[in-house]
Amino acid sequence: MKSKLILVLVFVFVLSSVASASIITNVDRSRGRGTADADPLASAGGLADGLMVYSDRTYPFANTPSAMLGWEYIRTFNDDKNTSEFDVSYLVTIGEHEQLWIAVDDRLGDEDGDGVIDTDLLLAWVELATYRLPSDIKWVDTDMNLYVHESSTTDRPMSVFVTTTAPLAGSYDFGLNPTGKNFYIIGAVPEPMTIALLGLGGLGLIRRKRS
Repeated sequence: MKSKLILVLVFVFVLSSVASASIITNVDRSRGRGTADADPLASAGGLADGLMVYSDRTYPFANTPSAMLGWEYIRTFNDDKNTSEFDVSYLVTIGEHEQLWIAVDDRLGDEDGDGVIDTDLLLAWVELATYRLPSDIKWVDTDMNLYVHESSTTDRPMSVFVTTTAPLAGSYDFGLNPTGKNFYIIGAVPEPMTIALLGLGGLGLIRRKRS
């Protein structure tokens, strides 16, 4: 009985160690604005309300979807939204075979300013930011929004896209997003959330327009 108890305790310890290991192991930023080669500040424990979104702003997350709590993310630099004259680089290294995600400002999909969000436009901005990634990495809209709390009256929505497959462990280079709107947010989806998300591509969740 004692030996079985020890085995169970060891098994639980191993599982907890695996679960707590970070997927994102390194981020190298270069050619950004202001502090051009400063690397992003660390994020604490994954997405949650009240945590800072960017490395150069005091904007916290608000109304974070429950399905995204704990997702790993990188505190990008919001000033990099103005890097139209040179190509910023976020070289993200992941140590596990997991899905990546990116969130882009909803205003980029509202071309007419009428409040109707065109997902195809948002996807075009995602593809610009990820053009240096391998061509077999595709993105799908999750139909979830992150909210950047910019002021007491403004929670800015960001549409969240994930990869349709889980890229292998390695380094992935995210590039420019010269929009003048909030810079993108990037990260990785930890287990077990990634299992459910892998079916998104087959379920056809990309919607042409969202109001």
